[in-house]
Amino acid sequence: ELSKQQDQGGSSASSGSAGSTAAAPAKRQQPQTVSREYRQPSAEERAAYDKIQTLIQDKDYDRAIGELYDFIGEYPEGDLTVNAYYWLGEVYLVKPQLEQAKQAFTIVATRFQDHRKAPDALYKLGVVHDRMGEKDQAERYMKRVVDQYGASQAANLAKKYLGAS
Repeated sequence: ELSKQQDQGGSSASSGSAGSTAAAPAKRQQPQTVSREYRQPSAEERAAYDKIQTLIQDKDYDRAIGELYDFIGEYPEGDLTVNAYYWLGEVYLVKPQLEQAKQAFTIVATRFQDHRKAPDALYKLGVVHDRMGEKDQAERYMKRVVDQYGASQAANLAKKYLGAS
């Protein structure tokens, strides 16, 4: 079940490098607030994005996927573009087309590490690997969420996952 609530909220990001999966050093840096400003949407862009959200809420996933790709092509590198990649991952996760979900979430987690959706995308990568039966890989992603984005909602979910696994 996808919810609009997931699309909001300010997560925080770390200034550390995303490629680092080594154990956290003794003097861990405190996660910092997301620093990069993304291009804000025009009214037309916002309307197109809202239309896609409606398709997702109506569970019209195939149309939503097509519209998400069109949106990304039409409005590259904007704040809502990152959200569009994230929702592409969410829709593919629900279908479930796990390989495609993994690709979409990877784009958010790597190309847009300083966006508020990055911690959620990293968490969802853990979920995708878990559903693929790749428990070790899933755990690695969950630990990265906690290490890189410790103050985020996604980190809280990752901690629950790690506590239950």
